[in-house]
Amino acid sequence: MGYLRRDAAWLYDYVDRIREDARARGLDPTSRPERNVVAGARDLTNALVEQVAQAQTEAGDETSM
Repeated sequence: MGYLRRDAAWLYDYVDRIREDARARGLDPTSRPERNVVAGARDLTNALVEQVAQAQTEAGDETSM
């Protein structure tokens, strides 16, 4: 199940980069609805990473990424 954690972390990093790139260009990712969706996607992918980690722990498979 280690690949799940790796893939979930990759997805989170990808979404986070979108947000950080916007901020680096001087855009506020939460200022407009079409940008605010990135914050929601970031929260969702963060929850996914946490759920994968919890599932791995409960399954006794704490393989590192």
